[in-house]
Amino acid sequence: NGEEIESSYGYDMPLQFTVGHGEMILSIEEALMQMNLGSKVRLIVPSDLGFGEIEIDPQLLPADSPLVIDLELVSIE
Repeated sequence: NGEEIESSYGYDMPLQFTVGHGEMILSIEEALMQMNLGSKVRLIVPSDLGFGEIEIDPQLLPADSPLVIDLELVSIE
């Protein structure tokens, strides 16, 4: 419905994870592999490449919902 579900901007540090370990949906990992340090992208992810039939929250993210994801690559370790 266009409402923000989650954001790491409210935390003291960026979200950290290891690419290739399945900690994020594949669309995010694939996008990050194409990004340069400091770049920002907006992903429009169809439901079958996001959470698909999994219902995260019936009000915020029902099953078969597309996702709009804003990414910023701030560091690489």
